[in-house]
Amino acid sequence: MKRRIFILLLTLTMAVSTIACSTSSTSASTDDSQTESTEQSSSNSNKKSAQASAASTTETAIEYKALDVKTDWEDAATITIDGDDVSIDGSGATYSDGVITITDGGAYTISGSSDDIQIVVNSEKNVKLILNGVDLYNDDGPVIYGENAKNLYIELAANTTNTLEDGDDYATDSDGNPIGKATIFSEDDLIILGDGTLNITGNYKHVIASDDDLYIESGTLNITSNVKDGMHANDLVVIDGGTINLTSANEGIESENSIYINGGTIDVNSQDDGINSGVYMEINGGTITVYSEYNDALDSNGGYEGCITINGGTLDLTSAESPEEPIDTDWYGEIINGGDVTTHTNGNSSMGQGGMGGRGGGNGGQMPNGDRPDDGNFPSDGQMPERNGMQNKDGKGNFTQENTTNSTTNQSTDDTL
Repeated sequence: MKRRIFILLLTLTMAVSTIACSTSSTSASTDDSQTESTEQSSSNSNKKSAQASAASTTETAIEYKALDVKTDWEDAATITIDGDDVSIDGSGATYSDGVITITDGGAYTISGSSDDIQIVVNSEKNVKLILNGVDLYNDDGPVIYGENAKNLYIELAANTTNTLEDGDDYATDSDGNPIGKATIFSEDDLIILGDGTLNITGNYKHVIASDDDLYIESGTLNITSNVKDGMHANDLVVIDGGTINLTSANEGIESENSIYINGGTIDVNSQDDGINSGVYMEINGGTITVYSEYNDALDSNGGYEGCITINGGTLDLTSAESPEEPIDTDWYGEIINGGDVTTHTNGNSSMGQGGMGGRGGGNGGQMPNGDRPDDGNFPSDGQMPERNGMQNKDGKGNFTQENTTNSTTNQSTDDTL
């Protein structure tokens, strides 16, 4: 009996020892792995890791939602602005101390000019602002602020030119947070349409922004961003039509999730990424010209093959030199099913820009598009792998890569922002 007890105790002791050794071995292996990882990270501190990009991507792409444009509007009021003098013919709007506040649904036609005005929408219903020839400036916040609305429509009346501009310092709330983030800013879905022209400038942050979805349906938009993005949305950016001429000191068009371009004529000239999506970008049509001075023309941080998919359209894309690219998917590979795509590089280097670039810029850029190394690691000699080109599925589409750089005048670093 004692012998059995002794054998049992011996067996248990050996088992505990084995587990302890295994744990120790595992710990040592983990430590070695961490050390190796740290060394690898250190040796490639100026390169963007595709693996890290994939690991950090937790969002899924928001599916395209076709816009059902509301057309059955009831006229609520006509608002005429003349400096500090504002007249309101109708209901649903009030004016006080430089702020026009709209609290009911319907269509509001606005005309006139002022160098100190803000339009605030706060309603549970659909609201449409018809810009019928306005020239408006607000020094300390958005010119148009959609604080609350089911959907906020902004229509550019036919044959009119409308000008909006904000200041470079916004008022703050009781917690010290800026009230708004763009010259036109909506907390909810924002839809821009019409047959007129909008000249809009942003001096604080973005120019046109929505914390939900942003739809561009029609109209001519001339956008100048002196600080951040020309167009920005937290969820979707959808461009179905219109003419967009956009110049930005930072990024041109950005969605923190997905971008869908179905039509329109788009011309983006940006210092940073021209068009950037956090998760997914799909181009189905339109004539799109993008010139990025120091970064990528198209950039998606989705971290999977096809996070940029081109099904149609005519695209002319210019980026800075490698490691920046005309189409950047962090190595995972874009998919081209159709369309006409031409790419160029402009001879500029992003390295001298201190890694400018927000979501897509990184600290010194990323590896060129094409196949990732078999072992998933960056080359130890710091040399870039040979570009393997676009993925042109089923022989559809037309892709042209220009081997010569564009003849352009490079801006100095001091002039970029």
